[in-house]
Amino acid sequence: RHKATSNAAMGDADMEELSYEERAKIRQKRRDERRASLEAEQKKMEDEREERRKKREAERLAREKAIEEEYEGCVAADRAAAGIGRGTLGRGGGGRGAGGGGGGGGGGSGGGESAVVAAGLYHFIVDQVLFDADLAAAHRTTTPGLFADGFDAALKRHTLRRFL
Repeated sequence: RHKATSNAAMGDADMEELSYEERAKIRQKRRDERRASLEAEQKKMEDEREERRKKREAERLAREKAIEEEYEGCVAADRAAAGIGRGTLGRGGGGRGAGGGGGGGGGGSGGGESAVVAAGLYHFIVDQVLFDADLAAAHRTTTPGLFADGFDAALKRHTLRRFL
Protein backbone atom coordinates (compact mmCIF):
# COMPACT_ATOMS: atom_id res chain seq x y z
CA ARG A 1 0.00 0.00 0.00
CA HIS A 2 0.98 3.56 -0.72
CA LYS A 3 0.61 5.75 2.32
CA ALA A 4 0.63 9.42 1.48
CA THR A 5 0.22 11.81 4.35
CA SER A 6 0.50 15.13 2.58
CA ASN A 7 -2.88 16.71 1.92
CA ALA A 8 -1.72 18.70 -1.06
CA ALA A 9 -0.04 15.77 -2.80
CA MET A 10 -2.84 13.31 -2.16
CA GLY A 11 -5.38 12.91 -4.95
CA ASP A 12 -8.58 10.86 -5.16
CA ALA A 13 -6.74 7.83 -6.54
CA ASP A 14 -4.33 7.84 -3.61
CA MET A 15 -7.23 8.14 -1.15
CA GLU A 16 -8.84 4.98 -2.49
CA GLU A 17 -5.77 2.93 -1.59
CA LEU A 18 -5.87 3.95 2.08
CA SER A 19 -7.93 2.34 4.78
CA TYR A 20 -11.15 3.89 6.01
CA GLU A 21 -9.55 5.17 9.20
CA GLU A 22 -6.66 6.77 7.36
CA ARG A 23 -9.03 8.46 4.91
CA ALA A 24 -11.15 9.71 7.82
CA LYS A 25 -8.05 11.13 9.51
CA ILE A 26 -6.99 12.89 6.32
CA ARG A 27 -10.49 14.33 5.77
CA GLN A 28 -10.58 15.51 9.39
CA LYS A 29 -7.16 17.11 8.97
CA ARG A 30 -8.37 18.92 5.83
CA ARG A 31 -11.49 20.13 7.66
CA ASP A 32 -9.34 21.36 10.54
CA GLU A 33 -7.03 23.20 8.15
CA ARG A 34 -9.99 24.82 6.38
CA ARG A 35 -11.52 25.79 9.71
CA ALA A 36 -8.22 27.27 10.88
CA SER A 37 -7.88 29.16 7.60
CA LEU A 38 -11.41 30.54 7.88
CA GLU A 39 -10.86 31.51 11.51
CA ALA A 40 -7.62 33.29 10.59
CA GLU A 41 -9.38 35.15 7.78
CA GLN A 42 -12.25 36.06 10.09
CA LYS A 43 -9.79 37.30 12.73
CA LYS A 44 -8.05 39.39 10.08
CA MET A 45 -11.38 40.92 9.00
CA GLU A 46 -12.32 41.67 12.62
CA ASP A 47 -8.95 43.34 13.18
CA GLU A 48 -9.42 45.46 10.06
CA ARG A 49 -12.94 46.39 11.19
CA GLU A 50 -11.64 47.35 14.63
CA GLU A 51 -8.87 49.40 13.02
CA ARG A 52 -11.45 51.28 10.88
CA ARG A 53 -13.62 51.86 13.97
CA LYS A 54 -10.66 53.30 15.88
CA LYS A 55 -9.78 55.54 12.93
CA ARG A 56 -13.38 56.84 12.71
CA GLU A 57 -13.43 57.44 16.46
CA ALA A 58 -10.15 59.38 16.26
CA GLU A 59 -11.52 61.46 13.37
CA ARG A 60 -14.73 62.14 15.30
CA LEU A 61 -12.77 63.27 18.36
CA ALA A 62 -10.58 65.51 16.19
CA ARG A 63 -13.69 67.10 14.63
CA GLU A 64 -15.24 67.64 18.06
CA LYS A 65 -12.02 69.21 19.33
CA ALA A 66 -11.83 71.50 16.29
CA ILE A 67 -15.44 72.59 16.78
CA GLU A 68 -14.83 73.20 20.48
CA GLU A 69 -11.71 75.25 19.72
CA GLU A 70 -13.59 77.24 17.09
CA TYR A 71 -16.39 77.90 19.58
CA GLU A 72 -13.92 78.98 22.26
CA GLY A 73 -12.25 81.24 19.71
CA CYS A 74 -15.60 82.84 18.86
CA VAL A 75 -16.41 83.36 22.53
CA ALA A 76 -12.98 84.88 23.10
CA ALA A 77 -13.46 87.12 20.06
CA ASP A 78 -16.87 88.24 21.34
CA ARG A 79 -15.40 89.02 24.74
CA ALA A 80 -12.48 90.84 23.19
CA ALA A 81 -14.79 92.89 20.97
CA ALA A 82 -16.97 93.76 23.96
CA GLY A 83 -13.91 94.65 26.05
CA ILE A 84 -14.43 91.98 28.69
CA GLY A 85 -12.38 89.00 29.64
CA ARG A 86 -8.76 88.51 30.52
CA GLY A 87 -6.89 91.78 30.38
CA THR A 88 -8.72 93.28 27.42
CA LEU A 89 -10.10 96.31 29.24
CA GLY A 90 -8.17 99.45 28.52
CA ARG A 91 -6.29 98.01 25.55
CA GLY A 92 -6.37 100.11 22.45
CA GLY A 93 -8.00 98.97 19.22
CA GLY A 94 -11.28 97.78 20.70
CA GLY A 95 -9.83 94.58 22.13
CA ARG A 96 -8.43 93.34 18.85
CA GLY A 97 -5.34 91.18 18.67
CA ALA A 98 -1.92 92.71 18.49
CA GLY A 99 -0.65 93.37 15.04
CA GLY A 100 0.54 96.27 13.03
CA GLY A 101 -2.17 97.33 10.64
CA GLY A 102 -3.19 94.42 8.49
CA GLY A 103 -4.73 96.40 5.64
CA GLY A 104 -8.39 97.36 5.91
CA GLY A 105 -9.04 95.00 8.80
CA GLY A 106 -7.88 97.46 11.43
CA GLY A 107 -5.80 94.99 13.44
CA GLY A 108 -4.13 91.62 13.34
CA SER A 109 -7.20 89.43 13.81
CA GLY A 110 -10.00 91.99 13.67
CA GLY A 111 -11.82 90.91 10.49
CA GLY A 112 -13.29 87.69 11.87
CA GLU A 113 -14.13 89.14 15.28
CA SER A 114 -16.46 91.81 13.89
CA ALA A 115 -18.24 89.21 11.78
CA VAL A 116 -18.81 87.05 14.86
CA VAL A 117 -20.14 90.03 16.81
CA ALA A 118 -22.41 91.01 13.91
CA ALA A 119 -23.76 87.48 13.60
CA GLY A 120 -24.44 87.30 17.33
CA LEU A 121 -26.19 90.67 17.26
CA TYR A 122 -28.25 89.63 14.24
CA HIS A 123 -29.43 86.43 15.94
CA PHE A 124 -30.27 88.31 19.13
CA ILE A 125 -32.35 90.91 17.29
CA VAL A 126 -34.20 88.34 15.18
CA ASP A 127 -34.82 85.83 17.98
CA GLN A 128 -35.46 88.15 20.93
CA VAL A 129 -36.73 91.46 19.54
CA LEU A 130 -38.52 90.75 16.27
CA PHE A 131 -39.79 87.20 16.71
CA ASP A 132 -43.16 86.53 18.36
CA ALA A 133 -43.86 83.02 19.65
CA ASP A 134 -47.67 83.51 19.50
CA LEU A 135 -47.51 84.44 15.81
CA ALA A 136 -45.26 81.47 15.12
CA ALA A 137 -47.67 79.12 16.91
CA ALA A 138 -50.61 80.52 14.95
CA HIS A 139 -48.84 80.00 11.60
CA ARG A 140 -47.01 76.75 12.39
CA THR A 141 -46.79 73.95 9.80
CA THR A 142 -45.60 70.36 10.07
CA THR A 143 -42.17 71.34 8.75
CA PRO A 144 -39.91 72.88 11.44
CA GLY A 145 -38.83 76.42 10.62
CA LEU A 146 -41.48 76.82 7.89
CA PHE A 147 -44.56 78.91 8.59
CA ALA A 148 -47.93 79.13 6.85
CA ASP A 149 -49.03 81.87 4.47
CA GLY A 150 -49.58 85.23 6.12
CA PHE A 151 -46.79 84.80 8.68
CA ASP A 152 -44.52 87.36 6.99
CA ALA A 153 -47.24 90.03 6.91
CA ALA A 154 -48.27 89.33 10.52
CA LEU A 155 -44.63 89.50 11.66
CA LYS A 156 -44.16 92.82 9.83
CA ARG A 157 -47.28 94.25 11.56
CA HIS A 158 -46.01 92.96 14.92
CA THR A 159 -42.57 94.54 14.35
CA LEU A 160 -44.13 97.85 13.29
CA ARG A 161 -46.32 97.89 16.42
CA ARG A 162 -43.27 97.23 18.61
CA PHE A 163 -41.40 100.20 17.22
CA LEU A 164 -44.33 102.63 17.14
